[in-house]
Amino acid sequence: DKAEFCRDWRNRRIAHKDLGLALSTGAEPLKPASQAKVKEALRAISDVMNAISAHYMDSTTFYEGVGGSPGGAISLLYVLDDGLRAKEEWHARRKAGDYRPEDYQARDP
Repeated sequence: DKAEFCRDWRNRRIAHKDLGLALSTGAEPLKPASQAKVKEALRAISDVMNAISAHYMDSTTFYEGVGGSPGGAISLLYVLDDGLRAKEEWHARRKAGDYRPEDYQARDP
């Protein structure tokens, strides 16, 4: 429930580009979003994860303050971008018939 506004943005703004919204032709406005709502949604997710962890592993994880780690969101975006670029290169190599053993090796956990 806490993340419903996120799904609205994901579905209609980020992922699918709702036609009515894109053309501004009487589309229903996106649900309001704020940093407070994002933090509330993340807190709800961490509560669920900790409830499961406490039940099965008799332990919990401290999730608060993780966003303040070195690099933060900008560094994460660069890492994600690097991964997407590597995936595109991998697909291009496969399409060209350039199969490399390292592309199919299992990674260490």
